[in-house]
Amino acid sequence: MLVEQLSTRLGIALGVDQVDSAISSNAIFLTTVINSRCMTSTRKNIDHGINMHLVTKVQHTVILSEYKIVRLR
Repeated sequence: MLVEQLSTRLGIALGVDQVDSAISSNAIFLTTVINSRCMTSTRKNIDHGINMHLVTKVQHTVILSEYKIVRLR
């Protein structure tokens, strides 16, 4: 749930119209929609446990992006 929420929030903060995600036990699928054009990306997930330090950094980046404090390329 956290991956889905952060992906959507980051996409919206960066100007994407819509973010759809599907998460399975071994892959993440993200579709972004900008100006009625879709782009889907798939990444294989290899289980190494949860790195909470990394999760916290991603959450912080999302918040900074939402407040336009930082822009990602």
